[in-house]
Amino acid sequence: MAGQEKATRRHGGGDGEEHSLAFIDHHRQDYAERVPVPHDGEFLIGDYREGEGVGAGGEFKVVLHYLGDSRGMLVPQLCVFGDGAAAVAVLLELAGGDLARLLRPVEGRDEFSQRLLDLGLRDASHTPLAEAR
Repeated sequence: MAGQEKATRRHGGGDGEEHSLAFIDHHRQDYAERVPVPHDGEFLIGDYREGEGVGAGGEFKVVLHYLGDSRGMLVPQLCVFGDGAAAVAVLLELAGGDLARLLRPVEGRDEFSQRLLDLGLRDASHTPLAEAR
């Protein structure tokens, strides 16, 4: 199955080890109520090493905004600094280079989470998506 094939893709962390790309949905974090974000959703995406923080691939975020769409759709905004460029490159590779498809509007955070899961990213959020629904 194509999705399972993508799930095993990995990128180098610069230290000879291989690390998978993962994402965190801010709203599914234990601290989300204590540390609110000023938009409709925030996803951190990066070279996350379990229990070790961010690897050499760096991280970036995608912010979801409601821009007045009559259907209530949220629009993803890519926010990246130089140290997250390697992680963005991996995500674009997984998306087949189609940034427009990756950033098309979504109905909500769960749909964006599923989009990332379909690309093969690991969900590193505190609460699993299935429990959040």
